[in-house]
Amino acid sequence: MANEAPVRYLFGSLDTREIIAELAMTSVSMDKKLNDWGTFRGTLRFDTTGVDNADLVAATTPGRSFLVCERGDTPIWDGIVWTGSYDSQGKDLNITARTYEGYADRQVIGDFTRTSIEQRNIFRDLWTDLQSVNERNISINIPSAFSSVILRSVDVMANEYKTYLQIMSALADGVDGFDWTIETIKQNNQYVRSLKIGYPVLGTTDGAGLSFDYPGNITNYYKTSGISNAGTNLFLLGAGEGSEMKVGTAVQTDLLTSGFKRYDLVLSRKDMDDQQLIDSMATRLGTVHRPPISVIKVFLKANLDPVFGSYGLGDTATVSIIDPRHPEGFTSSARIVAMTYRPQSDETVEQAELIFEGDELNE
Repeated sequence: MANEAPVRYLFGSLDTREIIAELAMTSVSMDKKLNDWGTFRGTLRFDTTGVDNADLVAATTPGRSFLVCERGDTPIWDGIVWTGSYDSQGKDLNITARTYEGYADRQVIGDFTRTSIEQRNIFRDLWTDLQSVNERNISINIPSAFSSVILRSVDVMANEYKTYLQIMSALADGVDGFDWTIETIKQNNQYVRSLKIGYPVLGTTDGAGLSFDYPGNITNYYKTSGISNAGTNLFLLGAGEGSEMKVGTAVQTDLLTSGFKRYDLVLSRKDMDDQQLIDSMATRLGTVHRPPISVIKVFLKANLDPVFGSYGLGDTATVSIIDPRHPEGFTSSARIVAMTYRPQSDETVEQAELIFEGDELNE
């Protein structure tokens, strides 16, 4: 069922968090990703918006302004205006913006030390520390403390001039890491931005009630399988050096006996010194990195159920395909790890692009 909804672009002040102007935009596309920043691109035209040109400039100042895109009354993209490129002949201002995750990439961290602390609590502390200085407080709500599952240590010196995002990414994207994103919701006509952290993943996990079908609400798809980050024989390096180093292994015997050649993959967890835990983690990681690893990219009409904005990053969906590549049909549950949205224009219909990945997509 088609669900048409107006799309709005609202610009505001990062300092006061108040909306300055609602502006019409063309040539718009926007994306969001887990554990990384997303990018918005669009064009404003001077002398045609119904807004005074001086106010338009004030509302779109890079580094001082934010941009929220709403579909209906739901924020579907939110971030900081990053660049504005003006074309005098066309009177066009081409805007790019980044989601708030990108802000941490432009903040240099001072001395920061944590020893044997739950990794998600270190992540919380990094965001709290970043926002502890008034001029870099972007009003991101921080979640409550987590119980300990994976203990990590971080030791950074100010003279290393590392950014907060470098340290955050090392934690989240490491072996046995976690998902994170910054989520914006609208409450009482105000935008509330919150840091979301999920171990091991964010989002719904059962796929019930969220389905995408080809043919059906999927208009086109691409499926890619590869072995770049996969291995039949995984080695997890623990604490110690040389012959004293603790090592966990995982071997995909069924693949080796079914015709696969051997592919080795070496991962490191030097903070772990318990052999039983290393063995257990190696087994789990062996499943995660089991070859081939597949990625499916699907294209949808964003106004068809489930409509864009009703699902989010990390959510698990059921993907079903019947076509010449899968004549008997293929159905699997997989997580949404990135998404792109393009509003309706004179040239194109309203379209969403979702990326699913994981070993669940292997046949």
